[in-house]
Amino acid sequence: MTIDNKQYLPSPSNTINGKLAEFKAWAAYRHWHKRLSKIIQNKKLTILECGCGPGFLSKLMKKWFTNVNLYVSDYEFALVERAKEELSDENTFNTFNAFQADAQKLPVQSEAIDILISFHMIEHLEIPKMFLQNAFRVLKPGGYLIYAAPNPDGIGAKIMKEKWGGIRPDHISVFSPQKWQEITLSVGFRLIEQGSTALSGIPIFQKFPLNIFNHGLLFIFGFFPWMKGEAYIGVYQKPIASTICCTNSLMSEPFSSDQLKSEDSKVLSVICCPETHQSLKLADDDLVNCLNQMITDKQLISCNNKPIEYPIDAALIQAYGTAIYPIRKGIPILL
Repeated sequence: MTIDNKQYLPSPSNTINGKLAEFKAWAAYRHWHKRLSKIIQNKKLTILECGCGPGFLSKLMKKWFTNVNLYVSDYEFALVERAKEELSDENTFNTFNAFQADAQKLPVQSEAIDILISFHMIEHLEIPKMFLQNAFRVLKPGGYLIYAAPNPDGIGAKIMKEKWGGIRPDHISVFSPQKWQEITLSVGFRLIEQGSTALSGIPIFQKFPLNIFNHGLLFIFGFFPWMKGEAYIGVYQKPIASTICCTNSLMSEPFSSDQLKSEDSKVLSVICCPETHQSLKLADDDLVNCLNQMITDKQLISCNNKPIEYPIDAALIQAYGTAIYPIRKGIPILL
C-alpha cells in the first residue's frame, strides 16, 4: 500500500494554509456530528478511525463527543505522528491511542470497537476484503462500520474519464458502489445506509459560483441517496447475533492488569499483534536497552530480514515473546 504524503500531509495547523485545511475539513465533516450523535447518544463508546490521515476528523470527534474513547491509525508514520500532535491538545487523548498499522491486518482485539470509521483509505488496499473481514472481527455486535471511497460510477468519473481525480497510482482498488456493497455484505455486515456525495470531480463545480452550490450541498447534507456522486459512502452494522471467524488468529488470554502500567492498560486491551491478534504488553527497560544495543551492533533483524537501523524508545511484546513491536515518539509501529 502506498500513500501520497504530499496529498495527505497538510501544512502545520498554526499556519494560514493549515488553518484553511482545517476549515475545509470542518465544512466537509460537520454533517457527521448529527449522524454520529444518533449512534453515540452520550454513551461511552470506543471509536477507531482507520486511515486517519493528519487527524482532522478525529480532532473534530474529540470535541463533539467528549465521552468517547478514540483511537487513530494509519499506514504512514508521518500521518500518525501529525494526528497524534493534533490530538495531544486534548487532555483525554492517551499515550498509545495513535498507532501505525496495515489496515488489512488491523491489530485490534476482537469485539473491542463500537464504531469504525475509514474515509478514503480502502481504495489504497490491495485486498480490501481483508480489511472488511477484520473490521467485522474487531467490531462489537451491533457496532458500525462507516467508510468512503471514490466512485467510478459517478458523473464526474464518466465525464472526466482518464483525467478523473479518482484515478491515481495509489488508488489500486476503485470499485463501483454495487461492488463495495457486495463485498461488505459478504463478510457478514448488514446495510444501514448508503449513497454518494455531490459533483466535486467535475472541474466546473470547483470554480465560482458553482463551487458555492456544490460545497453548500455537502456542508448541509453530506451525501445523498444516489450513486452518481464523487464518492461512495456506506454505513453498515455488524449484526447483534453473529459468529466471529478467527481464521489464522491464535487468540490468547489478555495480560492481567498488574502486568501493565495503569495509564496504558486500557489501550493495550484494544491493540494487539497484527499477525496472531494476541495481546501485547510493554517491554521492561532492561529488554529495551538490550534491543537498542543489538540495533547498535546491527544484530537485530526485522521480519523482512533487514537490520533495524534506528533505536527505539520502548517496545511492545507478544504474549510468548516471539514478536516485538517498536514504539517511536509514543507511537506503536504494528506492521
